[in-house]
Amino acid sequence: MAWPALSGDGNTLAFEWLNDIWIAAGKGGKAVRITTDPARDSYPKFSSDGMRIVFSSERSGSMQVHSVKMDGSDARQHSANTEGYTLEDVSSDGAYALARGQRECSGYKSTRLLKVNLRKDARELMLFDATSHSVSISSDGSRFLFCRGGEQPFRDGYMGSRASQIHLSV
Repeated sequence: MAWPALSGDGNTLAFEWLNDIWIAAGKGGKAVRITTDPARDSYPKFSSDGMRIVFSSERSGSMQVHSVKMDGSDARQHSANTEGYTLEDVSSDGAYALARGQRECSGYKSTRLLKVNLRKDARELMLFDATSHSVSISSDGSRFLFCRGGEQPFRDGYMGSRASQIHLSV
């Protein structure tokens, strides 16, 4: 089991297992598989109304932002850049997702934060041109926390120039 996410009301847990998205009651119980595509489905997050699960999937050859209803029906693809996306968070109004992806640069930790529209087909918006990851959107959607930089996780206690920094958008 990986990438657990709890619904806003705390009643449902979503997670990746065996390359699919599963859900279970927040209090525990039997898990139900909601995606069955042969490609990897990962990084689930709940929509604000709790009716859909947004996730990253390799269904089109690279990781893209997708969503399904809670019963696994009505699958939708929300992004289409060949470089792919890794879902980070969904806005509280369900209008957009923030994801990270490699854009216009290569090398170590070259991911950028990207805003993906979940309501209509629209081009992604790069939030700023700097390496970033680990995003969390505020409940009112006006700000977000994110990390810039960062050393490998096994460098416990590292305090040098490549240490990760937490930033708050303004």
